Amino acid sequence: MRILILTVFLALAGSVSAAFAHHDGERSAAKNMVVSHAWTVENAANAHANAVYLTLENTGGEDDRLVGAEVDFANATSFRAPVMDDEGSYSMRQVEAIGVAAGESVTLQPGGAQIVLEDLQGEYRAGDHFHMTLTFEKAGSVEVEVVVEDMDEAETDTPSS
Repeated sequence: MRILILTVFLALAGSVSAAFAHHDGERSAAKNMVVSHAWTVENAANAHANAVYLTLENTGGEDDRLVGAEVDFANATSFRAPVMDDEGSYSMRQVEAIGVAAGESVTLQPGGAQIVLEDLQGEYRAGDHFHMTLTFEKAGSVEVEVVVEDMDEAETDTPSS
């Protein structure tokens, strides 16, 4: 039931929030999964984790799931998303994968689903770019370019609730 609720929540959030993406960025594709608008904010030298945001579009006829992410300067990655508990409250929790229904888009954004780079082994500044490999359950792997934005600018650009 929680997976169904998460999938519905992400589908609704993605359809509304694609307009708020920070930049056009590159579009990368693995079969029917199109990835665009990949961005993050600069990190401090002593930061242990940072989030990456992007838009996933499933142009195919069957559901798929983002099941992995990898960069060469983080020892681990995970997915976080708002999950409803038994009392009906949302909180950010680690999730196994991020589902994208056939014909739908999901936008990972601050306060919503995100990819978390953990145990960072370096820092990046506004204007930098780095490559990340995403793995989908059905579509396979695709490399995307992530743009690093200035933290102050990103906070200003993020839509408020």
